[in-house]
Amino acid sequence: MSDQFILAPAQQTGKNPVEQRAYVRYSTRLDATCRAAESAEADAWQASVREISAGGIRLVLGKRVEQDGLLFIQLLSGCDRLSRVLQARVRHTKRVMGGQWMVGCEFVNKLSEQELQAVLESGKKS
Repeated sequence: MSDQFILAPAQQTGKNPVEQRAYVRYSTRLDATCRAAESAEADAWQASVREISAGGIRLVLGKRVEQDGLLFIQLLSGCDRLSRVLQARVRHTKRVMGGQWMVGCEFVNKLSEQELQAVLESGKKS
C-alpha cells in the first residue's frame, strides 16, 4: 500500500452539519502496525491510517479490538519505514466491508502542531 497524504481537513460526513470535533482531522493513507498494550511486540498487526489529528487517529484493521483498550500504533513512513510509536485509547469500533474494522482512537498524549506536521510530512517522503 502506498503512503499518500492529503494536506487538507477531512471531509465532513454524517447528518449533523455542525462539526463538533476539537481538532482538525487530516485524511491520509499511511501504513501502520498496531498491537494491544498487553500483547507482545511480535503480535502486532497491519493497519491503515485513514485520518489523523492532534487528538486522535482513525484506523482500518483486519481484526476487532476492544473499546477502551490501549493500543501501541507504529506509523510507517518514508524510505526507512520507521516513524514513531503512539499510544491511543480505542473510543469506537465499526465493522465495515470486507470484514475490516474502522477504529477511532484518542491519543494518550496529544500531538503538538509540530509533531502532527512532522507525521504529515513523513508520509510524503515515501
